[in-house]
Amino acid sequence: MNIIHVLDKQHVSFRSIAEKFENRTPTGKFILQMIVAITELELKESIFEN
Repeated sequence: MNIIHVLDKQHVSFRSIAEKFENRTPTGKFILQMIVAITELELKESIFEN
């Protein structure tokens, strides 16, 4: 998520063609945060299991 914040400070937006969202809209920001949160959870679970 850090790279998204860096790009946002430079007024660069992220648009995903495959998932049909962009981070300029409130809904897009929410979806991106949810994707990051789920990814972090899965990463922590896989580290914990190993």
